[in-house]
Amino acid sequence: FGLVKSLIFGGAFMLTKTNGPLSMDFGAPMVDAVFAREGDTTSQARFQSFGFTAAGEAKGVYREQIFVFHLKTKIWYFEFWSEYAINYVHPTKRSGAIPYIAEGFFVWLGFEFRPKKWFPQSSIAKLLGKFILWGMYQEHDANNKVSVELGSQRRLSVGVWWKIREFISFKLEFQYNRFVRGDLRNFRAFLTSLNFAF
Repeated sequence: FGLVKSLIFGGAFMLTKTNGPLSMDFGAPMVDAVFAREGDTTSQARFQSFGFTAAGEAKGVYREQIFVFHLKTKIWYFEFWSEYAINYVHPTKRSGAIPYIAEGFFVWLGFEFRPKKWFPQSSIAKLLGKFILWGMYQEHDANNKVSVELGSQRRLSVGVWWKIREFISFKLEFQYNRFVRGDLRNFRAFLTSLNFAF
């Protein structure tokens, strides 16, 4: 395909059944404090009256229908990767929770830089492996009050992945996380990792 080195498109479908929530804990008091500071009467206790736990999980048995679609391609030194997922959640009537839909997507774009290709005469460049400069945008939403309050958010990330050898790599990442419900819970994060593969 000329400059197009790879093109992958796919999808997946999954049916699941959960017999009960992982935890019935009311969660951290600071969550209610955030709701109060935002001027909302929402509380983790109210979630219980909606048929959900403090973590937003249906109290009783529920089933999920999950559809996932993804596209991945590499053109010249650029790599593009995107995925969309939608989850239909169906709690049983006994749980008291209403059915809802959760969905999300991400878009990832990276640029590969190999020093030895740009500086073939340099002995140092041959030892540096490859660098991938990348950025990613993510969204997650749901259409019921509990899920929106707890998890609907947007995330913008940028980073560098240095693949020193086939078995060792170093990563730097900066994130900005913005929640749909109020800005008090928004946060920034700086992440680093050193990875070994055997």
